[in-house]
Amino acid sequence: MPSDGSLAAFDGGSTGEAKVGYWDWDDGLTVPELTDKHRRFRQVLRKFYDEEIAPHIDDWEEQGGFPRELHEKAYKAGAYGASWPAQYGGTSPTAEEWDPWCYYIANDEAGRVCAGGMFASLFTLGIGLPPIIALGTEEQKQKWVPDIIQGKKTVSLAITEPYGGSDVAGCRTTAKRDGDFFVVNGSKTFISGGMHADYFTTSVRTGGPGMAGISLLMIPRETKGISTTRLK
Repeated sequence: MPSDGSLAAFDGGSTGEAKVGYWDWDDGLTVPELTDKHRRFRQVLRKFYDEEIAPHIDDWEEQGGFPRELHEKAYKAGAYGASWPAQYGGTSPTAEEWDPWCYYIANDEAGRVCAGGMFASLFTLGIGLPPIIALGTEEQKQKWVPDIIQGKKTVSLAITEPYGGSDVAGCRTTAKRDGDFFVVNGSKTFISGGMHADYFTTSVRTGGPGMAGISLLMIPRETKGISTTRLK
């Protein structure tokens, strides 16, 4: 780490010779791998965070929430749909264009407005959506993914349980098939964005003990029997 606090990037490449670039947190980005794509992405994020987040974050933190329409605002601004597949509505840089520098820029710009708690709730699709894209059928993806990426619907990941913490293999929530449906019984906790989520990507036990007996269900909020309580 240079003494001025900037980031040094080292890439030995095939020759083993170090190529050095510096990330100085603003306009002097000299890392060789950075392109106009990266610079445009940073500009998009900075504009959105400066105009839509920074002026309100103190009030939202005090209230413990933010306007629901912020999801769609973030999408239209180009901040919400980045990193997702273009075929489902992802915006540039899409999943096909994404690289480690995009990831670094996204976190760097988010950190500028000191709103970690709010971002954990705003971008819950970052943890709730990947299982659907990775494991879902194409019919399921077309049904859920575009609306979630565009901020029209929200999804939260429901894994942690009151009695198990992060012990995913110890999941006690059960799902038993009843005809075309599953009957689910159990509790989840520490669900980021859960108070307002439209869908819950939920771990359930459909088989024997351990990880091999666990499945994932996409459970709509309006499903009969679901209740949510804010933790204090």
